[in-house]
Amino acid sequence: MATADSTLLLEARGLKKRFFGALALDGASFGLARGEIHALVGENGAGKSTFIKILAGVYQADGGEILLEGTSVDPAQHPLPIAFVHQDLALVDDLSVGENIALTAGYPRRGGLIDWPAVTRQAELIYDLMDVEPMDPARLVVTLSMQEKAILGIVRSLARAPVNIHEVLSRVRKLAETGFARGATFRETFDPSLPDVSGNFDQLVQVFLNLVRNAFDALPQCGGEIVLTSGYRPGVRFGAAVAGERLSLPIEITVRDNGKGIAPELMPHIFDPFVTTKTYGTGLGLALVAKIVGDHGGVVECDSAAAKTVFRILLPKAAEGA
Repeated sequence: MATADSTLLLEARGLKKRFFGALALDGASFGLARGEIHALVGENGAGKSTFIKILAGVYQADGGEILLEGTSVDPAQHPLPIAFVHQDLALVDDLSVGENIALTAGYPRRGGLIDWPAVTRQAELIYDLMDVEPMDPARLVVTLSMQEKAILGIVRSLARAPVNIHEVLSRVRKLAETGFARGATFRETFDPSLPDVSGNFDQLVQVFLNLVRNAFDALPQCGGEIVLTSGYRPGVRFGAAVAGERLSLPIEITVRDNGKGIAPELMPHIFDPFVTTKTYGTGLGLALVAKIVGDHGGVVECDSAAAKTVFRILLPKAAEGA
């Protein structure tokens, strides 16, 4: 275990990153104590965004070390307990406060339709959980002051709501069967008693849609099938970014196909950006999966062999009373 100045909450030592031979970050170091505010200042191309994306787990550093409260951590494997608010808050002026929060936390649904009273309750609950001055969920963002918009941007970045993962998977299967996977064979084995996860419905749909698309692309011409499973694994825990803590990730969802499998030499890199074997692919699908799952405090794993590739998503359950 590496050691660090005990007064530092977060420390980076000599971070390096290259993209296809081009040096994007060269020996960046940083230290942050509790209660401090820092600014990263530099010209375009200095590596500020790359540095932040390494902390966010979007990029894997090629060298150096990150420490949280004195413990060496890897954000690409276990996300740090940090929320990122971009300079452009990306708020939609013509929507209400509640609707802007729902864009991140997910729109509550009832009977397949948006539950508008629940959108209001969700916004009120999130402001209460953040312990900030409440704001009328029905108020249009265009009427907010810059300070109120900044607070909304922070609240929205931290927003999560209870999500029924089976509703996510049902939505994914419907989209797949009426679109790119028309005619494919699906099988499901679900645990009906599975508790909700804390997350964003639409982002989780994107995760499993990407995984199902990958599975479909790998299927043989005859006899191919995609298997979706869910289960509760109360004993599953992972070492967390915070020293001395282990994360409980009891909700397990798998996407399995009986395709040709992933080449062994590609397995260590499948979640890296721009890695693909498809002539029409961008190589961003699995990188996005890893990013969204990480943002939800979860873990994504993959095992692959001929006729059996399994992507396994582990997620925390929603807090009681959420």
